[in-house]
Amino acid sequence: QAAAHRGLDPFAALVAQLRRLDPKPGAHFGDAPELRRAPDLIVEREAGGGWRVALNREALPAVSVSAQGTSPAALAAAKWIERTLSRRNRMVLEVAAHVVARQQAFLETGPVALVPLTCAEVARALGYHDSTISRVRSGLLLQTPRGMLPMEAFFARTGSRGQGRVPAPALRALLAGIIAAEPAVAPLGDDALVAVLAGRGIAVSRRAVANHRARAGIPPARDRGKGGRTS
Repeated sequence: QAAAHRGLDPFAALVAQLRRLDPKPGAHFGDAPELRRAPDLIVEREAGGGWRVALNREALPAVSVSAQGTSPAALAAAKWIERTLSRRNRMVLEVAAHVVARQQAFLETGPVALVPLTCAEVARALGYHDSTISRVRSGLLLQTPRGMLPMEAFFARTGSRGQGRVPAPALRALLAGIIAAEPAVAPLGDDALVAVLAGRGIAVSRRAVANHRARAGIPPARDRGKGGRTS
C-alpha cells in the first residue's frame, strides 16, 4: 500500500526489495561449505614459531597382521597391504609437508597469500611423477588454523598470476577485499573488477569474476549501492 501511494508498482517494489537481500548470508561466516568428515592431516604451529604437519592417526585405516592360523599366501597378501598403506602414508606426509612449507604466508595471513602450486612443480621437488602427486592430493583434507581445507585448494585452476595460477580461495578473498574498499556510491561492476585484478597482474575472465563473487556471497554491483550492500 505504501508503494502504491508513492506511485510505485507494488510488484516492482517487492522485486527491488528482494534484490537487496543477500542470497547467501551464511557465506559471511565462512567461504566454503563445512567439511564434515575427519581431516587426514593436521597442521599446527611449532614451539619455535614454524609449522608442522602430521597424519591424523584417528582417520587412518588400521591394519593388523597375525601369522597365527593364516596360510602363507594370505599372510603374504596381508603384509603387502600393510607395506602399501605404510608407503602411501609416508608419501602423503611428504607431499603435505612440502605444501605446508610453501604455504607459510597463507597460514600466517590468510587466503590472499596462498601460493599457486602445480602437480608438476611438487613432483619435481619431491622426485615423483605428476600423476602421482595428482592422485595423492585427491580427497585429502587438512585441518589448519585457517579452517579445514581440501589439499586441492592449494592446486588452483583459476586465474593466472605471472606463470602461476591463483587459487580460487585466494581469488575470492581478493575480490572481497577490493569490494570492501569500493566507494559505496559507485560499486564496482564485474568488468571493473576484472580491470582491477588485471592491474594487479591477475588475468581472469568476467564470467569467472561473477562466479567467484557469487560463491563468496557478494551480490552484483547494482545491489550493493545505496543501501543494498550486505557486508
